[in-house]
Amino acid sequence: SSDLKSFRKENIMLNPKKNEPQIRMVDCGKKLFDLIPKTCFIGESWENSDSTTDGREVDRVGMDAMTEETFNALLETCLNKGKIRDGLLLTIHANFGMRYGDVSKLKFGEIMTADGFRKKVLFSEQKTGKIRNFYINRAVQTAVAVYLSMHPEKTLHDYMIVSESNNKRYETEKYVDENGREKTLRVNGKAVCKLDKDGNKILAPMSHTQEENIIKNTFAEIGVLLKNDSRYKGGEVKYNTHSLRKLYAEKFVSTGETLKEQGKITRDMQMFQYLQADLNHNSLQTTMRYCGKFDREKGIICNHMNLGLEVWENYITEKLT
Repeated sequence: SSDLKSFRKENIMLNPKKNEPQIRMVDCGKKLFDLIPKTCFIGESWENSDSTTDGREVDRVGMDAMTEETFNALLETCLNKGKIRDGLLLTIHANFGMRYGDVSKLKFGEIMTADGFRKKVLFSEQKTGKIRNFYINRAVQTAVAVYLSMHPEKTLHDYMIVSESNNKRYETEKYVDENGREKTLRVNGKAVCKLDKDGNKILAPMSHTQEENIIKNTFAEIGVLLKNDSRYKGGEVKYNTHSLRKLYAEKFVSTGETLKEQGKITRDMQMFQYLQADLNHNSLQTTMRYCGKFDREKGIICNHMNLGLEVWENYITEKLT
């Protein structure tokens, strides 16, 4: 079945040995959450399984990068107010480093299968058309699991981030007119909605404006005024969904440096440059994608990042046990 089966709140408990929250799977035959290893949530990581140069400060271009401390405060506020969908949105943005247009198009089936969580997502970026690997670490898995525990009706075909307001948007059927332009199919002036296999309307993904408003509203709730929020004056920082992509970049670099010091990764840029020359690649990026070693080490880094994991674990401990 493609249905995503939830685990009940009583199936989230403390690990008596480590005093940490862990997931106890429901005994219900070959259902989705029975098949997710507990180590996806609590346990060992997957590493063993497969300013200017002269010191002057300059203004950042575009949005500010969000610090991890700020991100955790934002996430904690969402969870404490019961806004689990918003917490899921923030967690995916920060741990995947996706642009908003790509996050909105993610479906549960790209994160999971009928056998449990995937290790990574192969996703074509909307802006570049290029394929990127997004590793599904414990932070993302935990966020998805908690969300699904409260939404057992979700299926693998559903978009992950959708509106929860009364004015829901639905996917509509399209057609291409004689001029090659895509248009919405209408019957008697009304748009024809797409239906799932059970005949239900398919919810459309959340819009960019809705995502931005989630961030602005949550910052307002914790007393942080944004320069890019027209409702307020005196803001000192500019945060939006792209700030989470910048957080991903900074966390990726710092985590990679730590892992290299620990000997858990061995990535050497000079060696990639030698390989670039040998393969006659025009760009270093092409060489790094070409070499499987880079992808393996990226997986190790991403599975160690786990932005927001501690906040989710605290929420499970305090609210769901």
